[in-house]
Amino acid sequence: MSDGDYNRYDKRLVRFSDGRVVGWIEGDTFIRPVVGSRHQLRQPPAWAIDIEILLNAEFQGATMVEIRDRESRQAYFAAIGLIWRNGFVFNRGRNEQIGLPLRFWKVRCNGDGCRQLGLWDDP
Repeated sequence: MSDGDYNRYDKRLVRFSDGRVVGWIEGDTFIRPVVGSRHQLRQPPAWAIDIEILLNAEFQGATMVEIRDRESRQAYFAAIGLIWRNGFVFNRGRNEQIGLPLRFWKVRCNGDGCRQLGLWDDP
């Protein structure tokens, strides 16, 4: 991701401490684009976020996380409080991460076979 891609939309960027952009904040939601086949945990099936990134997003006012899978075109939503309460912390050699099992995420997508969130559903 480059800063120019996001700055033109006036987004609040979320970065690693080394300056790399990993997502942005829209309203109260931290948006993290990923490639599901590379980034989704297999065992246990979950989405994980570096703790540094989650803390950074929370510091900037985010209360929700949206994981956008570029391959499946699905979006996964969870409240940050839910991630802290029900997540599991691990380190597979790089950074401390917190994973939230797939059953806790709400799903939305544009393709067939996906559940569309209703008007009053919490994302």
